Amino acid sequence: MNPYFDLIIFLGIVVLGVGIESFLSKIYFKKDGIEKKHRVVHFKLSRYLFLLSVPVLAVLVMSLTVSVSILKYFLIFAVLGTVLEYCIGFSYQTVVGQRLWVYNKYSIAGHTSLLSVPLWGLCGALIYLLSKTVS
Repeated sequence: MNPYFDLIIFLGIVVLGVGIESFLSKIYFKKDGIEKKHRVVHFKLSRYLFLLSVPVLAVLVMSLTVSVSILKYFLIFAVLGTVLEYCIGFSYQTVVGQRLWVYNKYSIAGHTSLLSVPLWGLCGALIYLLSKTVS
């Protein structure tokens, strides 16, 4: 397949997943056809997993159709990105004396979060597709 096509398909799937989640969110926050006045969006693991399900599924499908390397990049970046984020957060707190960022959910010693692991992996998949397009 054409590397440009693979990149466009991947980005399209990510945008589609975000669009579906946004659409369902708007439906959820309407009651009797009237939008709720005080819409407080709290973190829900189910919403987070749903938001990530479409892009992660795209990576899995593209590992079968494009190359298994996209899955390798996903896993490598998921681990390295998380470790790098932890090291930067820890170093900043050690040197400056305050936290660079705060994670409230599923925190790893306050410097990173388990929730950011798949996001780092998706960045790796995107970088893999971009590198195939450029070369």
